[in-house]
Amino acid sequence: MGSSEAKARVGACYDERGQYDVAIEWHLRAAGDGIRNAKFNLGNTYMKLGDREAAGHWFAQAAEEGDDDAMQMVSGDCLAKGDIDQAVAWSTRAARLGNRLAQQSLPLLLQVQAGDTEVMYEIANGFYSKGKAQAASFWWGQATDFGHAESAFRLGELHQDAADFKTAMYWYQRSSLLGHPRGREMVVRMASGNRLL
Repeated sequence: MGSSEAKARVGACYDERGQYDVAIEWHLRAAGDGIRNAKFNLGNTYMKLGDREAAGHWFAQAAEEGDDDAMQMVSGDCLAKGDIDQAVAWSTRAARLGNRLAQQSLPLLLQVQAGDTEVMYEIANGFYSKGKAQAASFWWGQATDFGHAESAFRLGELHQDAADFKTAMYWYQRSSLLGHPRGREMVVRMASGNRLL
């Protein structure tokens, strides 16, 4: 094993021990030597630290160099930002390289790209369950634009929970117009001053 690969292994060891600052130093050394896996590991380490911007930078670098796992991470980031075309492009590249997750998610991404509101709704729910309300809001909004009543209702709930009652009313009205069974009920409740679900 060459010294560059050794640097990457040392970084991985520190990463496993939760010593992320030291791990980053070693991953950076290995990445500087051109070790692609070190760039992916930097992305993972920064994700553990909650630094999505730095993680995205390193995943993108690894993806550009052909790392299929990094490509799938970049695809997920694009999806969270609402860029379905780039999400499909990165998942397609990863799937062609044999990435199982990409092979499983690509059909769903293609359905979203084709306007499948149920898949958009489920993607939004997935983001919401992971605490990513902004991404959830985007995909519920997209599904609503295609006529998905439950997505509009969920946006009403999201805004009501945030005490943004004017915006909640807007989304409940849209859900009502789209035929949601509780949409009209929420419009009446909110108009009467009862803002509780």
